[in-house]
Amino acid sequence: MNYIDIALKILKDNGYKQTKPRQKVLEILDKSNESLSAYEISDKSGKKLDVVTVYRVLETLEQNNLIHKVVSTGKYRKCYISEKSNLNKCHHNIICKNCGYIEEINCEGMNIIEKVISSNSSFKIENHVLEFYGLCQNCKLD
Repeated sequence: MNYIDIALKILKDNGYKQTKPRQKVLEILDKSNESLSAYEISDKSGKKLDVVTVYRVLETLEQNNLIHKVVSTGKYRKCYISEKSNLNKCHHNIICKNCGYIEEINCEGMNIIEKVISSNSSFKIENHVLEFYGLCQNCKLD
């Protein structure tokens, strides 16, 4: 199964209907090697999807851990998933300061850090975002 099929199955399993806008946004994100804004996704749809619709679809996809928002840019990228993926695992981004290339990483042990932070504060942690910056393989060779 490819990314789109897996994502649609996960959405269906979570009670969401398969809609043309969801399908189209997934197709656009799947084809892109870079993160995209809602406006860029709307443009790539040939203006078939208005920006408000794109934002709604992105919200649903993000809630289901199928995409990641790159906080530093406000753009979105697909989560690298497979049929065996644990979507509840922690995924973060490493971003190249030079060329902007983004690589997704899994962060084992973040649940421990969340528990420590939660026990040392009055907050119940529900989510977190973490981005690392450095130089990618190509840029560090330059």
